[in-house]
Amino acid sequence: MELTDQLLHQSRKPSEAQCPFDEMPQRDVVSWNTMLLGFRDVQNPEKAYNCFLKMMKHGSDPDELTFSVVITTLLNPEHRILIQQLYALVVRNLNTYLGPPLMRAYVSLGDRQGFLRNFDEIPVKDVVPYNVLILGYIESGHTWSTMINGYMKNKMINEARDLFQKLEIKDVVSWTAMIRGFAQCDKFVEALETFPWMMRTQTRPSRYTFSCVIDACAGSSSLVIGVQLHSWILKLGMTPHDVILPTSLVDMYAKCGEMESASMAFTSIPNKNLASWNSIIGGYARNGLASEALHQFDTMVRDGVLHHQCSFREKLFNSMKTKYGVQAEMKHYSCMVDLYGRAGELGKAEDLIKSMPFNLMSWFGVHCSGLVGCIHPRKWVESLHLNYRKWRKIILPYIMP
Repeated sequence: MELTDQLLHQSRKPSEAQCPFDEMPQRDVVSWNTMLLGFRDVQNPEKAYNCFLKMMKHGSDPDELTFSVVITTLLNPEHRILIQQLYALVVRNLNTYLGPPLMRAYVSLGDRQGFLRNFDEIPVKDVVPYNVLILGYIESGHTWSTMINGYMKNKMINEARDLFQKLEIKDVVSWTAMIRGFAQCDKFVEALETFPWMMRTQTRPSRYTFSCVIDACAGSSSLVIGVQLHSWILKLGMTPHDVILPTSLVDMYAKCGEMESASMAFTSIPNKNLASWNSIIGGYARNGLASEALHQFDTMVRDGVLHHQCSFREKLFNSMKTKYGVQAEMKHYSCMVDLYGRAGELGKAEDLIKSMPFNLMSWFGVHCSGLVGCIHPRKWVESLHLNYRKWRKIILPYIMP
């Protein structure tokens, strides 16, 4: 067996090795791998795959080298189905040896989701999977900034910094990616230090750049720098045509305790979205101004920003005890039942009623009218007809002796 294997290794072409290979009385995994390597070297994927099938039928167990050779032989879009079949065979044993070839195969197929999935499935990664990841991003048309964002998203700050420093040309997009990444990783000082470094390179910041730096000011409560940035924005004529930049200013001032400035920044936003409202409401709440927070919430509802009010109030209700240690009272439960009723969430209303920690007869005596009032008068008849059995199921068990 060893002598025959040596002859196979010495043969430079599969055609020369085929004869001694066929004459072997017993073939082990080394013999099969030698033939597969030969077919790969002469770029003959069809014969390589057929050899792999014969190996499987022969009963020889393929090892990591076997799969690696077969996968790297099939780096062609026309072999998409074969790559997927091989993936199914090795997915439970992906490592730094099998993972990169499989990632490379999906890169050759132009399947971005495929090579990203393979990368995530490798339990312990060394430099090789990351190199293939970079190659995949490049070949799939993604920019260096996308790769920096990917590193930062996975908290790989040193890798992102190294990649950024290697860039010969750093544009505003790559600078912004670094600032945003530092802020997202709670490295607010690094984010604020990167901005003046960018300015020294004569790179003009964009609206999004300013928004990311202001977010870093908010995270570090750096009011002085935030005010300077706000003045700079005004001098550059970046009036609040969009929502992102002024919303960042609202959030920054609120987190620094300057609610008057936050209110002025909020008022300047022409088309407020849910994020804008959340920033000002959350700002008042964090600074102990509950009445102002509720007033802003009611104003938001009146302005028609209604699609998230149910989930928003639900989160507030659930956080009363878990986050703030406040025990919900009867009026709080009544408010939530009323809200669920208006939203048509009768199942949630029923579950909440059943979970009330006090006497339900007392609650119905005071608040049962809310079950009727929770439906708009114009829709009352229709709702009563459609939901009669549901409401009856909820109420009767608690009011019948």
